[in-house]
Amino acid sequence: MLILTAGVILSGQAQNLVYNGDFELYIQCPNTQGQGDLAAGWHKSFVNNLSSNGSHTDYLNSCHTSVWGVPSNAWGNESAHSGDGYIGLAPLWPPLGTDYRENMYTHLIQPLTIGAYYEVSFYVSHADNFPFYSNNLGVQFSMTNQFAINNVSEVFETSVVYVSTGWYKVTGKFQAIKPYEYMAIGNFFDDGQTLVTNVIGQPTTNNGTLYYIDDVEVVQVGPKNAVVGINETPTEILEFNCSPSQIEDQFTVSYSIGNTLTDLEISIISLDGKLIQTIALSDDEQSSQTIDASALQAGIYFCQFKAGDQVLKTKKIIKN
Repeated sequence: MLILTAGVILSGQAQNLVYNGDFELYIQCPNTQGQGDLAAGWHKSFVNNLSSNGSHTDYLNSCHTSVWGVPSNAWGNESAHSGDGYIGLAPLWPPLGTDYRENMYTHLIQPLTIGAYYEVSFYVSHADNFPFYSNNLGVQFSMTNQFAINNVSEVFETSVVYVSTGWYKVTGKFQAIKPYEYMAIGNFFDDGQTLVTNVIGQPTTNNGTLYYIDDVEVVQVGPKNAVVGINETPTEILEFNCSPSQIEDQFTVSYSIGNTLTDLEISIISLDGKLIQTIALSDDEQSSQTIDASALQAGIYFCQFKAGDQVLKTKKIIKN
């Protein structure tokens, strides 16, 4: 396991910056291969694969009772690490082309802070119906939704993962050198740098494999006097809600805060990160406000509670 650290890193409670990291929310139930982007907030990478529609990455969920379901599906049998859904991707598949990758990316809930330390974790399970195994499963961060196969990955698993029953946790820490807004998961090392083996560990060539991925997390960590965790400032926030979570023409924002927070507002952010609307709030220590949502198109949005430029809390809402 590669862990990039500098000094002592202390874990703390923090917000997961990956929307739908457990792959429970979906646009519609999967019914065929290559529908990875049915997982809400996730998209198939178009870099280093041969398909004009992106990679063959699959979305699997118990809502489908046949070959695209959970736990039983076309690639094997595995219960979700949590909930009812996960994705399946091929870290490499040489028969489909050199450096072919089935990587998935997402827009982070908020940009990373330069100089802050982050802990990344996700769970992988090898699909039963594939006789080969590989290493280098990991994540890559970017300022855009483009991710190169360039042997760069902030956190990745250097060992070949053989776990096919149950789940294996990949985890590590790194320091953000840019205010990254996007993250992808998969294999970002070229074929020459990726080890493929059979079940007894012997290296093999020109063979691919497939893994399930579930419960992806990115959280900020660090000593209080060096790096402020995302949920450390909101000790002054006693309550914040956007309700109901599934809305029609309006929803209610309610909050209870300490008396040192000012310039409060709500930002409505689309799933692809665009600012849709900003609503100023009173600086009262306790308040609620009804928000008109009639102009919003049907879809998934983030409701961000802010004090000036600082994002304090983020809630998800779904416009019917």
